[in-house]
Order: sequence, then structure tokens, then C-alpha cells
Amino acid sequence: MTDIKYLTLELTDVAHGGLCVARHGQVVVFVRGGIPGEIVKVEVTQQRAKFWKGIVREVIQPSPHRITHPWELGAAGYTGAADFGHIVLPMQRCWKARMLENQVKRIGGEQVVENLLDLLVKPVVLSTSKDMRVSAEKTQKQAAIVAKDKDKEVAFAVPADIFSIPVLEVAAVSAGQEWQTRSRIELTKLEHGFGMYREQSHELLPLSQMLLAKPELEAMLFGEKAKVWNDLIKAGTRVKAVASSGGELRLVAGESVFAWDLGRLEATRIKNEYVQEIVWLGEKEANYQVSASGFWQIHRYAPQALVEVVLDFWQSTGAEKVVELFAGAGLFTKALALASGGALDLRTYELGEKAVTAARHNLRDYKNVQIEVAHINADNIKDLVGKSSLLLADPPRAGLGNAAIDALADTELEAVILVSCDPASMARDLRRFRETGWQITRFQALDIFPHTHHVETVALLSKNTSASK
Repeated sequence: MTDIKYLTLELTDVAHGGLCVARHGQVVVFVRGGIPGEIVKVEVTQQRAKFWKGIVREVIQPSPHRITHPWELGAAGYTGAADFGHIVLPMQRCWKARMLENQVKRIGGEQVVENLLDLLVKPVVLSTSKDMRVSAEKTQKQAAIVAKDKDKEVAFAVPADIFSIPVLEVAAVSAGQEWQTRSRIELTKLEHGFGMYREQSHELLPLSQMLLAKPELEAMLFGEKAKVWNDLIKAGTRVKAVASSGGELRLVAGESVFAWDLGRLEATRIKNEYVQEIVWLGEKEANYQVSASGFWQIHRYAPQALVEVVLDFWQSTGAEKVVELFAGAGLFTKALALASGGALDLRTYELGEKAVTAARHNLRDYKNVQIEVAHINADNIKDLVGKSSLLLADPPRAGLGNAAIDALADTELEAVILVSCDPASMARDLRRFRETGWQITRFQALDIFPHTHHVETVALLSKNTSASK
């Protein structure tokens, strides 16, 4: 194989993982840091028999959707933490929609594609995003969308065919440019300050800012008094910084938990690692106790947006017996209990003991809710579902998997709400559901990871009595 260091390529399409697609002769090249339509100089970083990989080192003919990345160390080729930061925000969402479409076609298959095309497009109107969504209808009419690159306005038209499956539109969850929205970030302690690894390497890059993080987190980690962490935390320690919606600032370093006083700019070692999170259901306030070291959605508005979608889907089913798998600290569990006035027969299962402890605390006032620790797999999923009519599942990145979905065929389930953070596993799971007699009836994609290639999806499926198994 010829060892080629640099290539000049035209980027023609998008692929899974935030990659652009190009060709060098008969070889497919997957490229980081570009935008479809650009001509770029690419450094080849990997050569395999079936494909090559590379990263943009020079933009020869830029896309009108390209802007100056406001946080260079977040870009592809550096930490990659904000690998879409060089793209205007509306186009980021169009790219994600195209990526979803490609995954549905390639992995989900024709049944899933046809099912989505037949859907009556009924997106959930999110209270967090107001009118910030890029509608498929406007996009297909070549709507001019304006974005800001510093003080310059850049007008551009989104490609008309980007939503050939219109239901795959990706909805914003908040207004604005979407920087400084993360309530949780993970870093590595350096001798002085904090850093992140260069993507696909063991090289630690020192940071002086983290533009994705909420301002109070940046102040805690990189502000005038941040040197205090050099004396408190050993270099090499992985840390998790948290800014809860309840107003608490925490830093978890190994077994140690520190509280940060934003007024006095002081850190105090504490024993209680739990923080308060708040989600609004209309005028009702849902309060959650969550482990600072445990899982919670990282975008400040993601819990609210996801709850609104899940509740909307649940209400359309009329289900009274619900089982939730991979329930975490009870984000959806409490929302369902509160929205139903505690009337639901609700059982939830989660592997993490800390999360279950938090969920039991959060649901302590609801007698109809059963919360258990369980290792969820294809062997026990049928027993866990029991006689429930609705399954709500938010599985890990790998998805539910074929064997688990097959096991659901012989249950009393009438509907499934599937939450997914990975387009490939989502498409694979939807394909298996279709093959085993289910119909997709609602679908919503959410941009809860702005300035990255990641996207969240929620699908509602119902038993299709006319489907051949």
C-alpha cells in the first residue's frame, strides 16, 4: 500500500461519527474537521484496505457554513470535544439529520425507511426551545438562515434534499448559540490546572477554558482562584465537575468530593456527593437528588426536553402499567408519576446501586412505584416486563440488541418508548422491532449535544397486528 501523507479532496457527504466522505480514486476517505462541499487538504492518519481516515489541515475552498471555531482546542484534531464548532449551528442540525437518515437507510433497512416516511410528522413543541427549531418545511424551501461569525452575518441556504425523510429533523432544545450549556464535564488533573486528551492519543492538552461548560463551571476550574486545585488533587486524577440546576457546584476526584463556593471562591471537602436537579412539568416542579459522580444529562436543558417528549409519547398511548428499564436516578420515573398524579402502576429497573438509592429517595412519596436493582439482559427482560403494557427504555450506547427485542415478542406490551444516544444502535434496534411485528408511530430527534456530532432520539413503537412476523 502506498504511504501517502497528504491529499487534496472534495468532501461529498456525511458519515457516522461526525465524518465527511471523500474519494481518492477507488478508496473511500473519512475526514474529520470538514463540511460537505468543501475542497480541503487532508492529512492521512490511517490507511486500511477498505478505507482511509484523515483530518483537514487546510481549507482550500470553504463552505459558506464554515465559521471560525471559537474554541480551538475543542476542534477535531485537538480534543474533539466540540468537533462541530466550525459549523454554523443550524447546519450542524441539518448534518445530524442527514447522518440519521444515512444510518436508517444503511442499518435500519427499507422497512424502517418506509415506516418513517409514512409517519404523520408531529414534533413535540419544546418549552425550552421556543421557535428555534429549523423546520423541515422551511428547509425544503431553501430558507435563508442567518448565523453570526463574530461581528459578521453569514447568510446561507440549507440544501433542499437534506430532509428526504422529514421526520428526522433535529430539534434544538434551547435558544442562542449553545455554548456554555453543559452542567457536567470530565477532565484530567495536570500538575498545574486541568486538561483533556488529544483525540485518539495519550497526549494531554492543558486547557485555559472549556467553552462548552456553564460559566460557573469555567470559573471554578479556570478562574482566578482555581490554583487551589493544584494542592487538593493529585496530577493524573480524572475529575468530574458539576453545576446542578439546584445551584450547587461540585468537583468529584476519585473518592473525594469538593463543594465550591462561588462567592468566596473556596473549595471545601465534603462527604455528601448528592446534588439537587429541578425539572418543570408545566407549573409543577420535580426535584431530584442525583449523585454528582453518577449519570445525568449534561446539557442544562436536556432533562426538561427529554421529559417533555417522553410524557407526550406516553400520553398518546394511554398506558396505565409501565415498566422502565435503565431508569437511572428516576428522571422519567418521577415525571411519569407526577404527571399521572401517582396513579400509574410503575416498575423501574437499574443496575447502578447509587442511582437506585437516589431514585428511591426521589420517588419516596409514590406508593405505586417499585424500584429495583437489576442487570438487564435478554435472559431476564421478559420477566422484568411482566404484564406491563408500555416499556420505556433508555439503554446504554449499544442499544437493546436483537436478542432482548426478540424476547419482547411474547409479552403483553402494546407500546415501547425507546431513547437512544447512538444513531447506529437506534437504527439497528428499530430494524429488529419492525422485523418482529412493531410499527414506529412517533419519532423525535433532539440536539442535546450542540457543537458535537452526537444526537439523541426518542421513538414510540406500537404492536403492528397486520405485520408479518
